[in-house]
Amino acid sequence: DLNLESVLAFKNIINARNPSMHYLEMDNLEFLIEMGVFQLDRKDKRRPKLTIAGLLFLGTYDAIRSKLPQFHLEYINRRGISATDRWIDRVSTGDLNYKDLNVFGFFQIVREKLNATIEDSFELDENSIRKSPVELKTALREALANMLIHADYFDNTSDIKVVVDNYFYTFHNPGMMRVSVTQFFAGGKSLPRNNTLITFFRRMGISDRAGTGGKTILTFAIANKYQMPELEVTTDSTTLKLWVATPRGAHPELDDDTRKVLAYINEKKNVSKSQIISDTGLSAYKVRKALNTLIDNHIIFSLGKGRATRYSWSPSVIERVDAANRIRDLIIQDYQ
Repeated sequence: DLNLESVLAFKNIINARNPSMHYLEMDNLEFLIEMGVFQLDRKDKRRPKLTIAGLLFLGTYDAIRSKLPQFHLEYINRRGISATDRWIDRVSTGDLNYKDLNVFGFFQIVREKLNATIEDSFELDENSIRKSPVELKTALREALANMLIHADYFDNTSDIKVVVDNYFYTFHNPGMMRVSVTQFFAGGKSLPRNNTLITFFRRMGISDRAGTGGKTILTFAIANKYQMPELEVTTDSTTLKLWVATPRGAHPELDDDTRKVLAYINEKKNVSKSQIISDTGLSAYKVRKALNTLIDNHIIFSLGKGRATRYSWSPSVIERVDAANRIRDLIIQDYQ
């Protein structure tokens, strides 16, 4: 029921991280028992039995489907596609190109494909200093691992799917997230459905610290001044959207003038119309038109009347979490 290629690859990774344990000298069954892939049945202590987590992580596709018929993993890259194309790259369980794909194999393959979507040039910051792609690689790795770790593999309402678009990455899994959106991005708490499955990832050096994935993703967005990540949670699914665009770039549907006003408000947070006109160089008419568009689309809001009116960025739940984290850190620093 296990994919031997996956078993050996997993064994090599674990041995490389812990060479003093001499895992390569163990026979495969001994190693798999040590990892928790097999466990002793309390009612039948004569032989170890394969766990659900072990089956998902290292199993053959047919064996996984025999226990979990709804099992389906998919990766789609739609970045830069033409109007007639559906994708430029795809990985899917059940595809002959990826025979016997399990959670371990999917993670290894898709992590490399996600890394390949990061352009070598990445992006220049406001000081024309090249940003490091390492931060994005880490955020994508955490998002991918989080999706696979917290998915409800017994749910048949939707697939486990990663989608790459022009300005963002989407990670979708069946199963309602078991911590609040605030707690996810604040970090420090994790409630996985299967503790054995998350242990496999931690042994590989992925998600080493419990409940830090969301905070890592949020920190990446803030450090690069990108559009804040979005997290949609329903009763039966969880969807994370990780942006790789500034608030201005995240709204290609807006015209250039409106996006220019948006970028200015995002930077200053709270401004008057006269400030916008003075600092952007746009006419009063263009600024008024842009403000109306942004308000109508609930991207910004206004306070006050007449000349006293101020325009502010509408903070998301995640931005409020970041503000709370900063206040907490300052309190801790003062206390120390």
